[in-house]
Amino acid sequence: MKYMAKNDKQSSLNETDLYQDTVWLLGENATAIIHELRAPLSGIYAHLQLMQKNLERQGYCQEADRFALLYEEVSKISDLCNNIMGLASGKIGELRLVDISEICYDTVALLKAAAVSEQIQLELNIEQNAPYVLADETQIRRVLVNLITNAIQALTNTTDNGLIQLTLYTKENNIWVIIKDNGPGIAACDLPHVFDRHFTTKAHGTGLGLPMCKDIAEMHNGALLVKSGDGLGASFILRLPIIA
Repeated sequence: MKYMAKNDKQSSLNETDLYQDTVWLLGENATAIIHELRAPLSGIYAHLQLMQKNLERQGYCQEADRFALLYEEVSKISDLCNNIMGLASGKIGELRLVDISEICYDTVALLKAAAVSEQIQLELNIEQNAPYVLADETQIRRVLVNLITNAIQALTNTTDNGLIQLTLYTKENNIWVIIKDNGPGIAACDLPHVFDRHFTTKAHGTGLGLPMCKDIAEMHNGALLVKSGDGLGASFILRLPIIA
């Protein structure tokens, strides 16, 4: 029995080392690929901007607007590449004082049409004059977009009178953002695994969205938590520290 226990322990250590090596290798490959992508993206970015300005000068405003949309989408891809580079290196991007309340309003405005199309109501309950936090605005915005999008998908074709509530308040030197839905909830057997990489209950999911959100929260010295139960909806809770 003692021999078997020791053998099991050694096997577990080997599996841990293998996992860490695999994660490191994937991170290195992702960094190398994104490094190669950034150069052509920068060229496309610059040429689109130049073409947009030339069209505006020549009075082709409608065509210039189309290039502006392409320019914006390439900019988003570039930002995503920068964020993945930061996550692969275990670092966050540009830190500055940001208004989380404003990010919440903007995110709800961005996703409201998607919610309405599924007959889902989005509600905001935001504390007035909430303090700013030191954060990477792009990454925090990505967390909120991901969490609300997940809630919309959870409610789609699963319940009548779908409701998503975003609540923001301050307590104990932290800002808390809670995204709660009245959907079917998360099964008890799945709840411990929602932040595991590659774990998903979606037919075409990658299982990377929630782990990335959790990584971003922790890189900001915060946390991402979940509460749920079968038939009780789900609540994702983002905690960010207030910097004095």
